[in-house]
Amino acid sequence: MSQEADEALLCNLELQIESQFLQDDVNATKDRYKKNLMEVQAYVGILQQIVQTAPRVSTLSAGANEEKLITERRIPMLQSQLEEYKSILGQLQAQKVKLQTEVVLGILGPWVELENGLPESLPYS
Repeated sequence: MSQEADEALLCNLELQIESQFLQDDVNATKDRYKKNLMEVQAYVGILQQIVQTAPRVSTLSAGANEEKLITERRIPMLQSQLEEYKSILGQLQAQKVKLQTEVVLGILGPWVELENGLPESLPYS
C-alpha cells in the first residue's frame, strides 16, 4: 500500500506542478492581455482626439474656402472702386493744376499787365 500511496503522492505532486505551470501561464496571459488592452485603449483615446479635431480642420478648411469665395466675389467690386478712385484722383490732379495755374496767374498777372502798360493800381500796394 505504501507503494500505491507513494505513486499517488507522486502523481499528485506532478499534477500540482503542472497546475502551477498552467496557473503561471494563465497569469502571464492575463498580464499580457491587460497590457494589450491598455495599449488599445491608449490608441482609441488618440484616435478619438484625432476624430474630434478632424472636424475643426475641415471647418477651418471650409472657412478658408468660403473666405476665398467671398474674396473672389469682392474682386470685381474692388476693381470698380479702384477705377472710380483713379478717375477721382485724375480729376483732383487736374483741379490742382488749374488752381496752381490760377495762383501763378494771380501772382504774375499784374506784372504781365505792367509789360503791356501801367495799370491804374498796383497789386499788393
